[in-house]
Order: sequence, then C-alpha cells, then structure tokens
Amino acid sequence: VEVPAGQGTAEDLKVVVNGQESITTKSSVSPAPFIYAAPTIDSISPSELDTSGGYVTVTGTNFGLGYDTHVNLLGSGFDVDVVSQNTVNHTSMVILVAPGEGVHTLQINVSNVIGHFQYNYTAPRIVASNPSPIVTGTRGGEDIQIFGSNLGVGKDLSIDIGGLYTINGDNVRLSDDRSHLNFTSPEAVAEVGQLDLRVVASGQASQPVPFNFSSPRILSYELNASQSNSYCEAAAGDYCTDGGYTVLVVGENFGTRNL
Repeated sequence: VEVPAGQGTAEDLKVVVNGQESITTKSSVSPAPFIYAAPTIDSISPSELDTSGGYVTVTGTNFGLGYDTHVNLLGSGFDVDVVSQNTVNHTSMVILVAPGEGVHTLQINVSNVIGHFQYNYTAPRIVASNPSPIVTGTRGGEDIQIFGSNLGVGKDLSIDIGGLYTINGDNVRLSDDRSHLNFTSPEAVAEVGQLDLRVVASGQASQPVPFNFSSPRILSYELNASQSNSYCEAAAGDYCTDGGYTVLVVGENFGTRNL
C-alpha cells in the first residue's frame, strides 16, 4: 500500500474490497488510528539565539504539508512564527523567534503530533562597567552601570554578588536598547572582600567580574572626654601604653560585621 503525503492523525485504517469495508470481530484486535510520524529535529541554526531574537532554520523530518503547523517555546510567552517551510521533503523550516531570554523547549506541533528540542537564548555577557573596576561603599545605595550583550528583555533579570547578595525588581533597570543596565548597590552585611558579580537573565548567568566594597577609611578619632586629663596625655599629648581608653573612630565603609 502506498501512503500519500500527509500529517497528523487520520481515521481508522480500513481495507475496502468491492465496496466492502474490513470489520472487527470479537476475537480480533481493533486497529489503532493511522498516525503520521511525529516531527523530529536534527539541528537548529544558529545553535542558540541572541536575546534580540531573529530567524532560525530548523532541520529534521516529518514537518508536514505546511498547514496546521505551530512552533512555540513552551511556557515562555515569547512569540514564534513559521516564516517558510519545505513542503516537498518535509525536512526544514525557517521560524522567526521574538526577543527573549532563558532556557526553553522548542515544540513543533504538526496537526497535534508533537516533537520537542531544547533551545536556548544566549547567556548574558558583561563587557564593561561604570565605575571600573566596581568599587562601592558598604552603606550601599550607589548606582552601578553594567554594559554588555544578551542582557535579556527584563522578564527575570537580577544581579548576583558572590551568592550573598541578590538585586532584582526595581533595583535593576534595563535600558530600552538593552545594551546596559543599572542597579543599586547593596549594603554590606556579610563578606566585604572581593566578590564575583554576575548578571542573571531567567537563570542564565554571565561570566563573573570583580565586585569590591570600598576599604575602611578613618576621618577622625577622639578620646572619651572623661579620660582626656590622663597623665600621659597631659605630659606628652599621647595615650598611656597601658591602654584602657574609649576612643570614638569616625569614618566610612566600616561594614556591619567582621570588624
């Protein structure tokens, strides 16, 4: 039997002889519906897509006759349109994928017969920062600017600093052209040495760049007034070597721990 080109699930397979159709008896097994094979994906070019979106060529088998074919990135909300399709060999199609971010499953649905393939947007990459290198006061609240590529579309964008600080929501602001972002530095409440900073878009992290809280800086200090008439201070203008003084140190970037 030569089966014509088609797609999807057809009616029950029947044999007709001189107008008489095959039947199922009590002792026989009911034949399953005739189904064309599900789409398979052999390759996708490019292998991953910039977050700005673009055209993608999908190569495989069983892509169908060019009608009732739908392609989507499951659960992403990012649009995918079929632009063209090889309906002779059923082996390739060109799709247009909207701007997006993250790791996804590409689904091809041909008349409710479905194939899947993992397909990702490119992870963020940091190329520059302001200030450079990134050094910020321990009190936080300073504006930091990150320049890079594939910073996402702002759907799920965050800054991770050493796994100790996460900045997200309104504290991360992506530019309209998606070429850079700004975030507000956190207050140092844990480690204050050099930490790794990463941009994270829908779970995809950039390469690390150094992030540092500023070193402590002493602006002034003074002795407790009740101790200011000590013999050593009166005699030499300094403190006695046996110590015991209460001294107020005024400065910045002292942090909150590990002093």
